[in-house]
Amino acid sequence: KTILIVEDEAPLLRILKDTLGDEGFRVFAAADGKEGLELAETHVPDFILLDIVMPRTNGMVMLRKLRESDWGKGIPVLILTNLNNIPTVINRLEFESAQEEDKAEAQKFVAANEISSEKARNYIKQYLEGRLKKGVYDFLIKADCSLEDIVDKVKEIMSKKA
Repeated sequence: KTILIVEDEAPLLRILKDTLGDEGFRVFAAADGKEGLELAETHVPDFILLDIVMPRTNGMVMLRKLRESDWGKGIPVLILTNLNNIPTVINRLEFESAQEEDKAEAQKFVAANEISSEKARNYIKQYLEGRLKKGVYDFLIKADCSLEDIVDKVKEIMSKKA
C-alpha cells in the first residue's frame, strides 16, 4: 500500500515518512501541494495525509484539483493541520478554495464558534466532504494528537481499504 504525505514542516514530514515506512507502507513525501499533486498523479497513492497551510499550493487547492481528476476522485485523505479554531479554518477554506455559491454553507460553520474540538472536527469534515465530493476521511489537529495517533488513524483507514 502506498501513502503520500504532503506536509511543509520538514521534521514532521521526515518522522511521518520514516514511521509509516517502518510500518510497511511505501511512502512518498512532498513539501507543498504543487509537488504533492505531481506525486499523486505519478504514483496514484492508496491514501494521502495532507496539511492545509503550505507554500506554493496549499492543501485545499491540492485537494480540489485531486477531486477534479478521474484518477484522484476516490483516494481517501486525512487532513492534518495546525489550525484549531473553527472560524479560522472555515474562513481559510473559503478564502483559498471555495466557490461563491458555498459562502452561505460556510457561514453556518463560522457561526458555530464555541464548540468542542470533536464537534469542530466533525463540522470541518462534513464541510470538506460536501465541498469536495467525499473522500476526506477525517481531520486531525496537530496540537491535539501524537505521532502514534496519526499512525493509528492511517492504519485504520488503510485496513478499511484492504
